[in-house]
Amino acid sequence: MAVTGFSGAGCRCSGESLVKVLHVITGLEAGGAEGFLVRLLTAGLPGDEAVVVSLSSRGRYAETIEQLGVPVYTLAMGRGFPSPLALVKLYSVIRREKPDILVSWMYHANFLAGMVAFLFPGIPLVWTVHHADLDPKLNKRRTVRIARWCARLSFRCAAVVYVSERSRGMHESLGYRPGRSVVLPLGVDSTVFRPDESLREQCRAEWGAGYEDFVFGLIARYDPLKNHAGFLRAAGRVARRVPNVRFVLAGSGADSSNTILLRIAEESGFANRVCWLGHRADVPAILNGLDALVLSSHGESFPTVLCEALFCGKPCVTTDVGDAAKIVGPHGCVVAPGDEHALADAMESLAGLSFAERAERYGGARERALSLFDMHVVAGRYRELLALVSGPRKVP
Repeated sequence: MAVTGFSGAGCRCSGESLVKVLHVITGLEAGGAEGFLVRLLTAGLPGDEAVVVSLSSRGRYAETIEQLGVPVYTLAMGRGFPSPLALVKLYSVIRREKPDILVSWMYHANFLAGMVAFLFPGIPLVWTVHHADLDPKLNKRRTVRIARWCARLSFRCAAVVYVSERSRGMHESLGYRPGRSVVLPLGVDSTVFRPDESLREQCRAEWGAGYEDFVFGLIARYDPLKNHAGFLRAAGRVARRVPNVRFVLAGSGADSSNTILLRIAEESGFANRVCWLGHRADVPAILNGLDALVLSSHGESFPTVLCEALFCGKPCVTTDVGDAAKIVGPHGCVVAPGDEHALADAMESLAGLSFAERAERYGGARERALSLFDMHVVAGRYRELLALVSGPRKVP
């Protein structure tokens, strides 16, 4: 995915001074955009010097970011629409830090950065957008409203970065300026997500899964958008037809205290073959323990967990949401969102393959992921983007 679709001011030359990037993000709790920002900063990108502003609280990532030598400001903004006080606080931080570029992450931060950018006309503004579906049934009303407001401010941006082609198309249909569109995927640390046989054995022993068992996993926080219920209903159909199949659910709220999910598994008669992990920090280990990852979501933009599975050499069964089909390529099965029968059929077909057949059909997953989604590859594309939008560096 090349950096295309916008006009920049020209590349920087080597030997020129550092550039300071101020990142504005809605919060620093666990999430796809938040985690990706941390990975970019860890890779030394974007920019040579960075500052992070969280609209809300410090969250789980603030300490990690500060350990990288990056200062973190918090604006203590409550839930809801960005307030005038938050705008004043952000203005003060920008005056103090004097960044060369503003980069904002997600709708609320995009809106606030878009407003304050009028007071700093000389600083290029880059938005990042992680949504690909604004269906009112699946999103909060204020989220949909602020996304539409952002469309009116998008002319102020030097670039709008979308994590998927589907996201770009949807937002341009809302009025986001197409001449400023850039599509860049999220990156994954390939040194963390990699095949590891010892982790596989460790996890499968924890789950009570034997060598011949085929283990499907769903790794996602409990949210209607993720469609855990649909996954479990599909899993129930597979369990009735395949005797050696097991299922693992990991993610906040996806545990045995979730009575809604537990009831579905019990009513389908396969509760004894489900392992409820809840929130876990050892996602690379869990992926190694699986035979295949399942993504059953009703909507996504760029589901990073699919990339992580590919880096661990695992095939995927996914609904056709966001850029999921482009992510898995030949290393997965893609079905329509909400089609539980098709999801079950795809899972059953995969479970019926021998080890040799799976290796022949889905081999090379990691190699493909390395070429497209490795963190250093993606970070380089962000470097190119920021070089284009910021123009020549200032010589000290």
